[in-house]
Amino acid sequence: MTEATRQALSEAQLGFHEIDWRLSDVTGELYGFKELPLAEARLMKVVRKQAQPLWHWSEAIGDSGSAAGVVQLVAADTAFRKDYAPGERMICLTGSVPGDRAAVILRRQPR
Repeated sequence: MTEATRQALSEAQLGFHEIDWRLSDVTGELYGFKELPLAEARLMKVVRKQAQPLWHWSEAIGDSGSAAGVVQLVAADTAFRKDYAPGERMICLTGSVPGDRAAVILRRQPR
């Protein structure tokens, strides 16, 4: 997860501290809840004073399996369009049981 997040941040030219909110497919497995904070600790180079909410999409719809990444993108787009997103920049974090990981950063489009 660390490397996928690092690559997404690099492409977006952002630091992890500049992300306003996070969306993850962590569903309750212990390894997921260990991996996420470890990745964030490795990437947070600047102390962030504001909250950085973490949305667990599985809390709303359950474990969506391989569709989790797409579900997160739809959720983020909806939050931006309907003005309930807690910020302008967000990151979607997703992974599979065999070990594949992905991260994508989205920004609210100016109106």
